[in-house]
Amino acid sequence: SIASNYGNVVRIVDERVQHPERARAAGIAAATGTHVAFCDADDVWQPHKLAVQLHAIRECGPYFLCWTGVEEFVSPEIGSESLSRRPVRPTRGAVRLISGLLTSRATCQLGDPPLDTCRQWVEWIAGLPSNVEQVMCDQSLVRRRIHETNYSTTNSVRNGAWLAAARQRARRHRESAAE
Repeated sequence: SIASNYGNVVRIVDERVQHPERARAAGIAAATGTHVAFCDADDVWQPHKLAVQLHAIRECGPYFLCWTGVEEFVSPEIGSESLSRRPVRPTRGAVRLISGLLTSRATCQLGDPPLDTCRQWVEWIAGLPSNVEQVMCDQSLVRRRIHETNYSTTNSVRNGAWLAAARQRARRHRESAAE
Protein backbone atom coordinates (compact mmCIF):
# COMPACT_ATOMS: atom_id res chain seq x y z
CA SER A 1 0.00 0.00 0.00
CA ILE A 2 2.91 2.36 0.69
CA ALA A 3 4.47 1.73 -2.74
CA SER A 4 1.18 2.43 -4.53
CA ASN A 5 1.17 5.95 -3.05
CA TYR A 6 4.10 6.86 -5.34
CA GLY A 7 1.99 6.62 -8.49
CA ASN A 8 3.62 5.78 -11.84
CA VAL A 9 7.14 5.74 -10.39
CA VAL A 10 6.40 2.36 -8.79
CA ARG A 11 4.89 -0.57 -10.64
CA ILE A 12 3.53 -3.62 -8.85
CA VAL A 13 4.62 -6.42 -11.18
CA ASP A 14 2.86 -9.46 -9.77
CA GLU A 15 2.15 -9.66 -6.09
CA ARG A 16 1.44 -13.42 -6.37
CA VAL A 17 5.13 -14.22 -7.01
CA GLN A 18 6.22 -15.99 -3.84
CA HIS A 19 9.86 -16.89 -4.46
CA PRO A 20 12.22 -13.92 -3.90
CA GLU A 21 14.41 -14.73 -6.92
CA ARG A 22 11.35 -15.01 -9.19
CA ALA A 23 10.09 -11.68 -7.86
CA ARG A 24 13.46 -10.08 -8.60
CA ALA A 25 13.49 -11.56 -12.10
CA ALA A 26 9.96 -10.25 -12.73
CA GLY A 27 11.05 -6.81 -11.56
CA ILE A 28 14.13 -6.84 -13.81
CA ALA A 29 12.00 -7.90 -16.78
CA ALA A 30 9.63 -4.99 -16.13
CA ALA A 31 12.41 -2.45 -15.49
CA THR A 32 13.22 0.09 -18.16
CA GLY A 33 16.30 1.78 -16.66
CA THR A 34 19.98 0.91 -17.04
CA HIS A 35 20.59 0.17 -13.36
CA VAL A 36 18.88 -2.24 -10.98
CA ALA A 37 18.88 -2.19 -7.18
CA PHE A 38 17.04 -4.51 -4.84
CA CYS A 39 15.48 -3.78 -1.47
CA ASP A 40 13.85 -6.59 0.46
CA ALA A 41 10.82 -5.73 2.58
CA ASP A 42 12.73 -6.18 5.83
CA ASP A 43 15.62 -3.90 4.82
CA VAL A 44 15.94 -0.11 4.90
CA TRP A 45 18.17 1.98 2.63
CA GLN A 46 19.90 5.13 3.81
CA PRO A 47 18.55 8.06 1.74
CA HIS A 48 21.86 8.62 -0.10
CA LYS A 49 22.60 4.93 -0.87
CA LEU A 50 22.02 5.08 -4.62
CA ALA A 51 23.89 8.38 -5.02
CA VAL A 52 26.97 6.90 -3.32
CA GLN A 53 26.80 3.77 -5.46
CA LEU A 54 26.28 5.67 -8.72
CA HIS A 55 29.36 7.73 -7.90
CA ALA A 56 31.35 4.55 -7.14
CA ILE A 57 30.53 2.93 -10.51
CA ARG A 58 31.13 5.97 -12.71
CA GLU A 59 34.17 4.31 -14.34
CA CYS A 60 32.79 0.76 -14.49
CA GLY A 61 31.97 -1.01 -17.71
CA PRO A 62 28.53 -2.43 -18.49
CA TYR A 63 28.91 -5.47 -16.18
CA PHE A 64 29.35 -4.71 -12.49
CA LEU A 65 28.20 -5.42 -8.96
CA CYS A 66 28.37 -2.51 -6.53
CA TRP A 67 27.88 -3.42 -2.86
CA THR A 68 27.48 -1.30 0.25
CA GLY A 69 28.14 -2.09 3.85
CA VAL A 70 25.23 -3.40 5.88
CA GLU A 71 24.20 -2.86 9.47
CA GLU A 72 22.00 -5.62 10.88
CA PHE A 73 19.76 -5.15 13.88
CA VAL A 74 17.43 -7.44 15.79
CA SER A 75 13.84 -6.35 15.31
CA PRO A 76 12.23 -5.33 18.61
CA GLU A 77 9.42 -7.91 18.31
CA ILE A 78 11.91 -10.78 18.74
CA GLY A 79 11.96 -11.54 22.43
CA SER A 80 14.95 -12.79 24.39
CA GLU A 81 13.33 -16.27 24.50
CA SER A 82 13.54 -16.53 20.69
CA LEU A 83 17.14 -15.36 20.71
CA SER A 84 18.16 -18.09 23.14
CA ARG A 85 16.77 -20.82 20.80
CA ARG A 86 18.66 -19.64 17.75
CA PRO A 87 21.99 -17.83 17.46
CA VAL A 88 21.50 -14.39 15.97
CA ARG A 89 24.60 -12.25 15.69
CA PRO A 90 23.89 -8.93 14.02
CA THR A 91 26.84 -7.80 11.92
CA ARG A 92 28.02 -4.50 10.56
CA GLY A 93 30.27 -3.85 7.62
CA ALA A 94 31.14 -5.54 4.36
CA VAL A 95 28.34 -8.10 4.29
CA ARG A 96 27.23 -8.91 0.76
CA LEU A 97 23.46 -8.63 0.91
CA ILE A 98 21.11 -8.35 -2.06
CA SER A 99 19.59 -5.15 -0.63
CA GLY A 100 23.07 -3.59 -0.70
CA LEU A 101 23.56 -4.34 -4.40
CA LEU A 102 23.40 -1.97 -7.34
CA THR A 103 24.03 -3.56 -10.72
CA SER A 104 23.14 -3.11 -14.36
CA ARG A 105 20.29 -4.78 -16.17
CA ALA A 106 22.97 -6.14 -18.51
CA THR A 107 24.67 -7.90 -15.57
CA CYS A 108 21.33 -9.39 -14.50
CA GLN A 109 21.10 -11.11 -17.89
CA LEU A 110 24.45 -12.88 -17.33
CA GLY A 111 25.12 -15.90 -15.20
CA ASP A 112 24.75 -19.64 -15.12
CA PRO A 113 22.25 -20.26 -13.63
CA PRO A 114 20.39 -17.05 -14.47
CA LEU A 115 18.82 -15.11 -11.65
CA ASP A 116 15.28 -16.26 -12.46
CA THR A 117 16.08 -19.97 -11.99
CA CYS A 118 18.19 -19.75 -8.82
CA ARG A 119 17.04 -20.99 -5.44
CA GLN A 120 19.17 -18.25 -3.86
CA TRP A 121 20.65 -15.12 -5.40
CA VAL A 122 24.19 -16.09 -4.33
CA GLU A 123 24.04 -18.92 -6.89
CA TRP A 124 23.54 -16.27 -9.57
CA ILE A 125 26.47 -14.24 -8.23
CA ALA A 126 28.70 -17.34 -8.26
CA GLY A 127 27.68 -18.11 -11.83
CA LEU A 128 28.67 -14.70 -13.18
CA PRO A 129 31.68 -14.52 -15.50
CA SER A 130 34.97 -13.29 -14.04
CA ASN A 131 34.91 -10.07 -16.10
CA VAL A 132 32.07 -8.65 -13.95
CA GLU A 133 33.60 -5.78 -11.98
CA GLN A 134 33.03 -5.73 -8.21
CA VAL A 135 32.97 -2.47 -6.28
CA MET A 136 32.54 -2.21 -2.51
CA CYS A 137 31.39 1.04 -0.90
CA ASP A 138 32.76 1.18 2.65
CA GLN A 139 29.77 2.93 4.17
CA SER A 140 26.94 0.96 5.79
CA LEU A 141 24.06 2.20 3.66
CA VAL A 142 21.58 -0.61 4.30
CA ARG A 143 19.95 -1.54 7.59
CA ARG A 144 18.81 -5.16 7.66
CA ARG A 145 16.13 -6.12 10.15
CA ILE A 146 16.59 -9.58 11.69
CA HIS A 147 13.26 -11.08 12.68
CA GLU A 148 11.43 -14.38 13.02
CA THR A 149 10.34 -14.75 9.39
CA ASN A 150 13.23 -13.57 7.24
CA TYR A 151 14.87 -16.44 5.36
CA SER A 152 18.44 -16.07 6.46
CA THR A 153 17.85 -15.14 10.07
CA THR A 154 20.97 -16.92 11.23
CA ASN A 155 24.49 -16.31 10.02
CA SER A 156 24.87 -20.06 9.39
CA VAL A 157 22.17 -20.00 6.67
CA ARG A 158 23.88 -17.09 4.94
CA ASN A 159 27.33 -18.69 5.28
CA GLY A 160 25.98 -21.99 3.90
CA ALA A 161 24.62 -20.23 0.83
CA TRP A 162 27.95 -18.51 0.20
CA LEU A 163 29.83 -21.78 0.70
CA ALA A 164 27.61 -23.54 -1.84
CA ALA A 165 28.17 -20.66 -4.26
CA ALA A 166 31.95 -20.87 -3.77
CA ARG A 167 31.87 -24.59 -4.48
CA GLN A 168 29.86 -23.94 -7.64
CA ARG A 169 32.37 -21.30 -8.77
CA ALA A 170 35.34 -23.62 -8.07
CA ARG A 171 33.70 -26.47 -10.02
CA ARG A 172 33.16 -24.21 -13.02
CA HIS A 173 36.74 -22.99 -12.84
CA ARG A 174 38.06 -26.58 -12.82
CA GLU A 175 35.82 -27.53 -15.75
CA SER A 176 36.93 -24.58 -17.86
CA ALA A 177 40.61 -25.23 -17.03
CA ALA A 178 40.21 -28.87 -18.16
CA GLU A 179 38.82 -27.80 -21.56
